[in-house]
Amino acid sequence: MNANGVTLQFWDGATVNQSHGASGIEGDSKIDGGDGKWMAIGSQGDNNWTTATGEGNAPWAQKSFAVFTTKGGTVTVDNAAGEVNFSGAQFDADGYVVKGDALNAYATTEKTRPTQARRRGLANCWCALALVARGKTIPRPLSPLSARPVLLTS
Repeated sequence: MNANGVTLQFWDGATVNQSHGASGIEGDSKIDGGDGKWMAIGSQGDNNWTTATGEGNAPWAQKSFAVFTTKGGTVTVDNAAGEVNFSGAQFDADGYVVKGDALNAYATTEKTRPTQARRRGLANCWCALALVARGKTIPRPLSPLSARPVLLTS
């Protein structure tokens, strides 16, 4: 349930064996997960995000809430085209490693709770990048995300 109007985007990855459809944007009606780049502004071939049904692929929509599910993989944050802003993340599968450039925590409104990065159940995920909130870097060495949410005020 999403009462704050936050866009949910599901990681669909970019491995060679995956199909985002013939044109790369219509999707294949499933969420594949896996490896790929997480970029602020999409470029040709950077349609690594999808809907809850896997229908339609698109670049990252700034300030969305990221959901990582199905097959784990290495997700490399790439700020070459601009900073990646997110309102939160949830990991529902084992084996995700998030690394690369910084992620910027963003509150969708002044009244929403702090940005969260959390895992559900027994998901074993690793964060190997800096998180930024209120302009301050929160260094996070390669370490597992705990069962408790990582709260970031933005």
